[in-house]
Amino acid sequence: MIAREWKATCPLKFQDAFKNYLFKNFIKESSKKSGFIRAQILTRDLGKEVEITLITYWSSIESIAQCEGQGDDIAKLCLQSDQFQLKFNRFIHQYRVKEPELSEA
Repeated sequence: MIAREWKATCPLKFQDAFKNYLFKNFIKESSKKSGFIRAQILTRDLGKEVEITLITYWSSIESIAQCEGQGDDIAKLCLQSDQFQLKFNRFIHQYRVKEPELSEA
């Protein structure tokens, strides 16, 4: 499994609207693509701003390449950055996920 991570910050007043935007315009579309497993939106309060981390999980590098292009690590979901006053990472980080197998005790 592959996890893709992207981060942005926005003023607290735009937090809910931006999370809704991510869900409606990115997660819903991604969930229709072959190899998509799930997504998470994580938030961290930074005082006047909030850090929002989007993590999507995919079955393989190949499934990401079919949807996003081979080796594509440039973020494409920042079309509304002015509306939400985003400061965002321009790159997506990819991680191989190894879930530990729990042995019987």
